[in-house]
Amino acid sequence: MKSEKSYLKKYETYEALEKAIQLYIDFYNHQWYQKRLNGLTCFYYFHCLLDRVQFTTRLIFLIQLF
Repeated sequence: MKSEKSYLKKYETYEALEKAIQLYIDFYNHQWYQKRLNGLTCFYYFHCLLDRVQFTTRLIFLIQLF
């Protein structure tokens, strides 16, 4: 987590800190487009990667049937 999120703000309760961390993780995974991931969000990149793996697995299974 970025240090400015935790060091620049004092949280009154543990729950407030926990909520801030959850919001940051959600933002990072779903809204922040990553240059290193070809302009995709982390969630979308890994979702596409998982789809590709599942497709490949199904394809290998179908090839083995023949």
